[in-house]
Amino acid sequence: MEKLSPDYISHEWVLDKGECSLLGFFGDDNMIADTARVSYRKGTKQNSTDDQLIRYLMRNKHTGPFEHVSVRLYLKAPLFVIQQLLRHRTFKFNQASARYSEMLNESYIPLLEHITTQDAKNKQSRTNITLANDSDMQDLISTGAEVAFCDYNTMLQNGVARELARINIPHGTYSEIIVTADLHNLLHFLKLRLDPHAQMEIRAYAEPIYQFVKGLFPSTIKAWEDCVLNSFTLTVQMQDTFCNMLTTLAYGNLDCSNDKELFETIDNEIERTSWPSKSEKKQFRDWLVNKLRV
Repeated sequence: MEKLSPDYISHEWVLDKGECSLLGFFGDDNMIADTARVSYRKGTKQNSTDDQLIRYLMRNKHTGPFEHVSVRLYLKAPLFVIQQLLRHRTFKFNQASARYSEMLNESYIPLLEHITTQDAKNKQSRTNITLANDSDMQDLISTGAEVAFCDYNTMLQNGVARELARINIPHGTYSEIIVTADLHNLLHFLKLRLDPHAQMEIRAYAEPIYQFVKGLFPSTIKAWEDCVLNSFTLTVQMQDTFCNMLTTLAYGNLDCSNDKELFETIDNEIERTSWPSKSEKKQFRDWLVNKLRV
């Protein structure tokens, strides 16, 4: 595939025709640490290494120093992915204009394994269950895009203004956008968009962005992985249940290698607690089972 993006530092092809590029960055881990040290330069009892200080900032949610460094990205992505990206309002954006120039005559066509059914429980998600007629559905998507582009080009050739000719263009049409984000808010984006519940197509862009910043800010990303990405907050209900489980483990005869006994004990302790939501209860149960198995 021919490179379409501007000059870049790092680049990844995404989906079928998409791109994700690191165009530039400002700052590093040392700048984050030095920014934080201004707050307590006089009267400090001991000096921290950059790694220790960054981890302290991340763990205690002192986010200001992370906003002093930034990353600049280029994305060629379907319009519906860009619409999700625009939800992150602290980012700075500049998108290709369909009024000033003609749109890319390219549309995202999902692979057959990605054309799956609607999730009956989660109204905004799809399942992993493929359709028996998935190739027919893929043809519908592809044909619909071809017809829309044909109509678009016909309108342009007949003198219709670009801002009107674009009306029937599908959500899957590729567009280009430049994004600049400070590291704090970019990590918030990654926390949300790397999650398995995020739409697959935006996760496909979050993954290379994650790798870009991992190379630029290794100490910060390590602290973020430990304290944010791979962690979750223990609510009061979770803490109480966990303490009760520790007591059972310490004074009972619980055999953690026996799945049936382990599940029954966990469920009994969990049911003794009043939970504000079923999802919170399930999240804690899954986490506790995994930890006790280890």
